[in-house]
Amino acid sequence: MLDIIMVAIVLLVIGITCTLYSASFEQQRMRLTELTKNQARLISAMGDHKNVHLDNTIAKSAVCTTLSQIVQAHKSINKLLLSAIGLPVLKSK
Repeated sequence: MLDIIMVAIVLLVIGITCTLYSASFEQQRMRLTELTKNQARLISAMGDHKNVHLDNTIAKSAVCTTLSQIVQAHKSINKLLLSAIGLPVLKSK
């Protein structure tokens, strides 16, 4: 009788462990997918910035150009996040 109880407990622990592992794996997959999408948006914003401001880029330093590209990317990501959760997006000046 004791053997049956021990086997049942072991099977229960194995089942719980597999369920938790599966949930954790799915959360990690979603996090990495979102991180990849954000990096792609950042690269896209930098490319857009280069296309729009090509003649001004020559006059600016590389550091200022890169910082302004990153700021632009974060603004577009923040707008996307605000619209995704249903908050109004304020127009920037």
